[in-house]
Amino acid sequence: MSRGFRVRCLGVRCFRTFMSTLYPPAYESSATPIVQGVPVQVANGVTDSPAANSSAEEAAGKLSNFPPGLVNAMVGSLRVFPVRFFVVDNSGSMQATDGNRLILDAQGRGRMVQATRWEELSDTVLQIGAMAHALRARLDFHLLNPRPVLHGRGRLEPAGQFFTMVHDGHSTGAEAVSSCGQPLDVQGLRQVMGTSPGGTTPLTEAVMQLVSLIEPAAAELRASGQQAVVVLATDGMPNDPPSFLAALQRLQLLPVWTVVRLCTDDDGVVRYWSELDASPTLTLTPTQTQT
Repeated sequence: MSRGFRVRCLGVRCFRTFMSTLYPPAYESSATPIVQGVPVQVANGVTDSPAANSSAEEAAGKLSNFPPGLVNAMVGSLRVFPVRFFVVDNSGSMQATDGNRLILDAQGRGRMVQATRWEELSDTVLQIGAMAHALRARLDFHLLNPRPVLHGRGRLEPAGQFFTMVHDGHSTGAEAVSSCGQPLDVQGLRQVMGTSPGGTTPLTEAVMQLVSLIEPAAAELRASGQQAVVVLATDGMPNDPPSFLAALQRLQLLPVWTVVRLCTDDDGVVRYWSELDASPTLTLTPTQTQT
């Protein structure tokens, strides 16, 4: 049995590829190869039902800047991938200034400008959040470190660490997976991502948190032919690599689609994750790292 696992560098240039990974196609296509974890069988007519077509039309209206085919694929994926977890690295190293942002001028022409890794990741997170809102999809954000959010008149209040975007009418199966996050809308997500990064990289704890949420629902997800999507967006290595490896092995036993998104081009970090991707102890399906 293969278990999906991808390592890719994160950048504005591969944003649409990122979207199709966060919302994987619910069917195989010769033009868009995918890596699957637990094999998923989709009932005939799932993506062609009137409800699915209606959802696709509604989402297309809100996501007019995306190709219709990509929007349809994402809508179709919600039945098979009912819940997504996005682990956000907000450690201190995310303040490094080797990131890039795409800035649009008044005529809609884009240009790349230098930015921090955090600013680059924040742009992506906010676009993903807006997309989840348009698709009425459940999407949980887990920060590696709890951060405060600035409220009116300079008053600081704890922002917490875990957040969830849930909508009435989300895909069947999402309710089977517990959430530890407080409800959040797009504006709230913008406020959270407006904080400054700081702290370390406790990836072991982050992965074990996901295991505790997904494991109780594993049997139900498998019975329904469903998987949870797990995205780890980070610029570094875990605080404790041996314990992280053990945590990742446990996560890979569950019905999950796991993606690692690197927010850096640092050779040492890329090498660590590439070697982890190739590790025989994880029984992973290797893919080429994008730069």
